[in-house]
Amino acid sequence: MTVGQILNQAWKMLGEPTDLNPDDITGTGRIFLLEGLNAAIKAVAFFKDGQTREHYRFNQFRKEVYIKYQATSGTGQLGGSTTVLVLSSLPAGETDIAGSVVTVAGETTVIASNVGVTCTLIEPLSATTSGASYSVYPRWIRIPGGTEFIEVLKVEDMTNTVELTRSGQEIDHLSEIETVSNPSSYYRIGNKVYLNTVPSDSIYFRLWLFRAPATVLINSTTPELPASMHFGIILWLVYWGYQWMNEPTDAYAAQNRFTNYMRTTRNEMDVRNEMTDHYDLSIRVL
Repeated sequence: MTVGQILNQAWKMLGEPTDLNPDDITGTGRIFLLEGLNAAIKAVAFFKDGQTREHYRFNQFRKEVYIKYQATSGTGQLGGSTTVLVLSSLPAGETDIAGSVVTVAGETTVIASNVGVTCTLIEPLSATTSGASYSVYPRWIRIPGGTEFIEVLKVEDMTNTVELTRSGQEIDHLSEIETVSNPSSYYRIGNKVYLNTVPSDSIYFRLWLFRAPATVLINSTTPELPASMHFGIILWLVYWGYQWMNEPTDAYAAQNRFTNYMRTTRNEMDVRNEMTDHYDLSIRVL
C-alpha cells in the first residue's frame, strides 16, 4: 500500500475527523496524520510482544557502515603547565576528545578534558620544548551522521580480519586505556563505538547497524516494510488517532487489535532456525 492509501484507510476507520484529514494539504490535518504514520511504521518495525518478549527483526534494516580509523598528528606546545598541551588542530569531526591517548616525544598520557585545542592531561609531560611532535589516538570510532540507527549489531576489524566482541561493562576497558594495539572488544555510547585499546595504525572497520525505517512524506511512496505488514501500520495509526482525539477507550481497543494482528502475523511468518545467525534474529521477514 502507498502512503496515501494508508492515510485514507486509517482516517476512514477513525470516522474521518476534520483535524486529521489527509487531504487537508494547506492545513495541519495531513501534517498531524503523517506524524502518526511515521510513528506507526517504527512501531511495526520494532514491535516487541509484551507477553513473550519476542521482537521482530527485519533484515532490510541492517546496514553496513565502513569507517577508517586514523590517528591525528601535529606539533604542539605546553600551555603554561606540564599538564596542559595545546594542539595545532583537533581530529576531524571531533570537538570533545576527552579519553584520547596522546603521545609526545615518546611519552604517553591521556587527555582528561579539552577546550578547543587546549587539552588538560591526566599525567604531566616532562618535555618542555615548544613545537614537539604529537599524535592523538581517540579511543573510539564515530558512526557517520545521516543514519538514524537503533543498535550496533557487529564490529569487524577488516584490516586484521577480526570480529570485535561486545563488552559487558564499560569498566572492562579501564585497565587498557593507554594501550596502543589492535582492539579486541567494544562498547557503544550514542554514536560512538569505544574500543578497549587504541589502534596503532590506520584500520578499516565494518559496522553492522540496525537502522530505523526511512521517513515517508509523499502519497505515492511505499513504507519500507513488507506489504503484509502494512495493515499493522494502519491499525497502529488508528490507535494513535484515538489518542490524538482523546478517546482512551477506543485507543485501548485499537491497541489490542494491533497487538493481536502482530502476533498472528508473527506466527505465520516465523522461520526461526532456518539458519544459524550471529545476531540471533529469531524472526526473518525478507
